[in-house]
Amino acid sequence: FHKSSTYLKKFRNTCVVECVPKRHRSDRSLQIIFEKLFPGQIKNAEMVIHTSTLDKILDKRRKFLDKYESVVARYEYEKWKYDQGSTRCCVATSEPIEPQVRTSGSCFKGTNESAIKHYKTMVDQLKVSAHEEYDKIVEKR
Repeated sequence: FHKSSTYLKKFRNTCVVECVPKRHRSDRSLQIIFEKLFPGQIKNAEMVIHTSTLDKILDKRRKFLDKYESVVARYEYEKWKYDQGSTRCCVATSEPIEPQVRTSGSCFKGTNESAIKHYKTMVDQLKVSAHEEYDKIVEKR
């Protein structure tokens, strides 16, 4: 707990209420109910929001986004290096191949696909999942 007087003052008269009926699961509705039960005694009523699922989705999206940005940057650099080398002299270098990632199966068997496309798809799917989870949270509130 914080030791500041403001914090202690705010929370010394706090109580937790569980199993609130769905129709009353909003700050406004909860405030109205408690005002009816305890007229003039309620300063504030708030619903606690659980965002752990959303946090997990956003963490996973951040990891895929980091991988996507890293792969794109590395590939673009390799293409630039190749273009620079081909204009300078007669050094025989092969054109960079788009990075691949194994998306199913084990280390030795499985399907390879474009890492850029795969990571971009995952980022986009997780963005949709995050929006859906956010909408659920807002709806509950």
